[in-house]
Amino acid sequence: ALSRGRGEPTGEFRPLGRLTGLVESRQGLAGDSFCRPLERTFGDDLPALAAAAERLEGTALAHPPSGGRAWLFHPFSKIPLQLIFHEADEEFPAEFRLLFDLAAVHFLDFEALGFLTGVFVREMIRTVEIDADFQPLNHPPSA
Repeated sequence: ALSRGRGEPTGEFRPLGRLTGLVESRQGLAGDSFCRPLERTFGDDLPALAAAAERLEGTALAHPPSGGRAWLFHPFSKIPLQLIFHEADEEFPAEFRLLFDLAAVHFLDFEALGFLTGVFVREMIRTVEIDADFQPLNHPPSA
């Protein structure tokens, strides 16, 4: 699945389903389904999301491509991943999107990119669980 690939990342990002020419549906595999666990875990909690992104060495983007907030991650050197977050407003709930560099399929098979997406989401959620379980040494848990 992992190969030496060819080329370099393009700096252009798309949802997973649009990397291979698949027709992407709103409810499809490549759509929002990967992000539902992030929605359930973080909701509209920007500080918690930002802390989780920082813990996984995400770099906040100064000018997100579609407004909102965004972080850039490098799970592999030539496979950058963007997490885009739009806060809830009066009309729409909070929205999360995961985007891969267009060249990602030159380095990792589509199926492996899907697996990587699941691992990334799980690790974002684990940061929250780790923080919840953390107890400073001088403050034992209350009974």
